[in-house]
This record gives sequence, C-alpha cells and structure tokens, in this order.
Amino acid sequence: MMSNRELTSYNIIYDSILTPEQVKACNFYLTPNFDEESKPTHIVFMNMACEIYGMTSDELAWALSKLRLYSNDILCIHCGIKYLLNEPIQYHQMPSDWENWECDTCLAFLGQSMQFNQMIDLYPVNNNDWERDDDSDDVPPF
Repeated sequence: MMSNRELTSYNIIYDSILTPEQVKACNFYLTPNFDEESKPTHIVFMNMACEIYGMTSDELAWALSKLRLYSNDILCIHCGIKYLLNEPIQYHQMPSDWENWECDTCLAFLGQSMQFNQMIDLYPVNNNDWERDDDSDDVPPF
C-alpha cells in the first residue's frame, strides 16, 4: 500500500481562461512540498497561497474550479482512468488501496446486477430468433 509521500507523478489540466499567474497559484496550492512535521493546517496553507499570489480565497476557488489534478500513480483497475484529486496532495484523503482502486463509474456499472429476465426485457427479440432462423428475409439488401 502506498502512502501520500509516494505520489510521484500527476497531470494538471486547466482551462485556457486562466492567466499564467492563476495557473502558478493553483499549482502551488495543489502540490505543496512540506515536511509532515512542519505542515500547516489546510486553512492556513490556503491563506498563505492567497497572500503569496495576491488573490482572495474566492478568486483561488474560482481558478481551482477551472483546473483538474490527476494522479498518474493511481489508475482504475477496470478502465484505466486516472484518479482525480480534489484537494492539495498533502491534504487529500487518498484511497487506502492504490493498487486496486476502482473509479465511481466502474463501481456503479459493476454494482448493477442484471438478471437474465431483465436483460431479455431490455433487448428486442425477433420471435423467429428461437427457431434457428437466419433472418435473411428480414434483412434489407445493400
């Protein structure tokens, strides 16, 4: 099992509406580099980022809404999508088992239990399909 310290690679995707200074502020905020012993509280760190980059907390929040931070170290075991971090790396509650992480979309899909009768109701069936008919008379020619 990996710890937060081992997150080594990430991608930041941002909206082109952000200025270079806003991107720098978001990058600083999302990827802090503290020793665990000297790490400030999350709110103190947010205020520090705002002060350094001359932004209000609302301005930083708006800029962060135009940006996504994805881990290259945590991938869904089913579809390979990257894990989205919603908070700065050192403050984010990481999944406990990085090696076997499942994204919400896959969990929802795999959580749906379909019974055979439900599947039959969902898919249209030609009555002749049960009679080994090749349906060649029902298929229009090209």
